[in-house]
Amino acid sequence: MALSHRPAIYRSGIGGTSDDGFLRWAGNIGLGVLNGVAKFVVFLVLLFVVVLVIGLVQGDGLPRNMVLALDLRDSLQDSSTSISASAVRR
Repeated sequence: MALSHRPAIYRSGIGGTSDDGFLRWAGNIGLGVLNGVAKFVVFLVLLFVVVLVIGLVQGDGLPRNMVLALDLRDSLQDSSTSISASAVRR
């Protein structure tokens, strides 16, 4: 079967109907839409990964040596009772 230069919507195979061309055309449109959706989803996943990596590199804005930077000279009074909960369970 020689390929014709007519659009796929008008082509039909040997013994086929003209609906074959339309179904092939509609299938190509459907696969193109599905391909576009898949590309968009991959783009969103890559964008999320890039934002996540940038967030991990930047950190949360707290100093890395925050525990060392705290002033523990004037500590808070212990507000727990004299008998701890773990001692009561024993």
